[in-house]
Amino acid sequence: MQRQPSAGSCHVRHTAGKQPLPDPTCTPGATNPKVTPATLKSTICRSGYTKDIRPPVNITGREKTANAASYGYTGPLHDAEYDHLISLQLGGDPNDPRNLWVEPPSPGHRPGAGPNNPRTWWRTASRPRSARARPT
Repeated sequence: MQRQPSAGSCHVRHTAGKQPLPDPTCTPGATNPKVTPATLKSTICRSGYTKDIRPPVNITGREKTANAASYGYTGPLHDAEYDHLISLQLGGDPNDPRNLWVEPPSPGHRPGAGPNNPRTWWRTASRPRSARARPT
């Protein structure tokens, strides 16, 4: 298990639209040192890459609990997501505590429905370039 920041030392910020953001001191993000220009085909461009590098739940479950204490999150853990600031698909480190945080539910979240924070960036990034909006 990765060591987490001390309890209560991290503070969630919010966007103008009330979406939660991590504390930049506690969760500045961290890239995976194994992802380099020379390894793109065998890492982030390989089908199944993120599934293969995720730590097991018996590790992340304990880390999520400890990180919730770091952020002072006291809500139900099943409604929060232990989330990567830099996504694994973009080369984020899978288990560096600088890249993980307990993301509280977004506005409009249905309690008990599990994490349901928006993923609009992923839908945009995953579409073929020809299908993305082009600047005018």
